[in-house]
Amino acid sequence: MDDLSRTDYSPVIDSVDWTCDGVWPKKNSDGVMGHYSNTSIKDIIDGTSNTLLLGEQANGAVGTFNCHTFISFDGYDTGNGINNPATTERLGGTWHFRNSGFSSYHVGGAHFLLADGGVRFLSENIDQGTLAALTTKYGRETLGDF
Repeated sequence: MDDLSRTDYSPVIDSVDWTCDGVWPKKNSDGVMGHYSNTSIKDIIDGTSNTLLLGEQANGAVGTFNCHTFISFDGYDTGNGINNPATTERLGGTWHFRNSGFSSYHVGGAHFLLADGGVRFLSENIDQGTLAALTTKYGRETLGDF
């Protein structure tokens, strides 16, 4: 697998589940970077400073910093939160196609790129409702500080 690209960042696709059947991407994701999406800036009605585009993912073995190889699908949903130990190899879990999620080698959270170009470190203890609201492009949620 050394000839395949590896990445430490993945698109934020959906707030609940990026798949339609546990494997294949769904066509109606609520995030900006969904598969089959042609979202433009004008479509992000929640505001570009309140919408996630990319997030860190560190699903490589502990200490290797050798993250996941993406062959066909590259992206996650935020349904499992950030640094979820059940779905993150680096925290003792087992990588699984559907359940892997956003994670990092940083203590306490992970970095995310917002649609306005800003980068934020989000706590792994962020309220799941707030994380879901940050994921959606058109949910019309009201967000406070995050």
